Amino acid sequence: MADFELIPTPDPVEFAIRIKVENKSIPEGLQLSASTGSTPLVLYTEYKDFSWAKTAIRINEFGDYVYTYASAADDRHTYFHFAKARSLEQRDTPFETYWTSRVYPWPAVLQDLYFVKSNTFVNSVNTGSSAVTSPRYFKRDVYRPSVSVNSRIKVEQFLSERPWSGNALRHRQPIPTEVNFSFVGLAVNYPKCLHPRIEVPELVPSYQLVDGAGVVNPTRVRAPSKQVFPATNFTDWQPFVINDSVEPTSGLWLREKATIYPPSRIESIESAD
Repeated sequence: MADFELIPTPDPVEFAIRIKVENKSIPEGLQLSASTGSTPLVLYTEYKDFSWAKTAIRINEFGDYVYTYASAADDRHTYFHFAKARSLEQRDTPFETYWTSRVYPWPAVLQDLYFVKSNTFVNSVNTGSSAVTSPRYFKRDVYRPSVSVNSRIKVEQFLSERPWSGNALRHRQPIPTEVNFSFVGLAVNYPKCLHPRIEVPELVPSYQLVDGAGVVNPTRVRAPSKQVFPATNFTDWQPFVINDSVEPTSGLWLREKATIYPPSRIESIESAD
């Protein structure tokens, strides 16, 4: 007769179970086939189907629990562990939620960038015989600097009898990028920041591509009529999953998902160069 035990889990209101079986009562070749007429040892087999273990202890309560792993009890016995089977919805419902905090460096945000032109304040070049003038350009932007501040984090804990897929643990996180270019004599340089899509037209008259200078064997069609900075995946501060980890624990899988929340937005700087 097998021995039956309740095993605590990370969820304080849920137990797993294990049965202690004499090694000599385990059917020969159990892990390979069911040729002996016994139930094969297959991961996630239900407890009620372990008839070879000769146990009917609390089948009405735990019969649909599933086999998760085995461990040595002693030289003559083996533990077979079983855990509660869950639906997809149950697996993705946290059994515990709590709040903590940590210092996080929120990236700078370039909210707006544009240029103004003046025909009054002009650029003048002396050619020797005369002075040539051209319009003068000025940069304008709305920019929120980066800040490191103690930020709230919501931690959700989940429990499952089987691991989550890699896709379930994929989350979008902010990826700031640099914005650097020259525009009619103006050097525009922003360190890594979040920003919308930026397009800068080419104002050099009668431009031509210069052969042999730049990337060899380019993989894209060159479009010298403008320079494009694609929008970053986040264009402003917003909550995101900063960590999502899964660890095995006593035949179960414990998942902890941490979502960080931005601080109150500081006032952006509107500048005129």
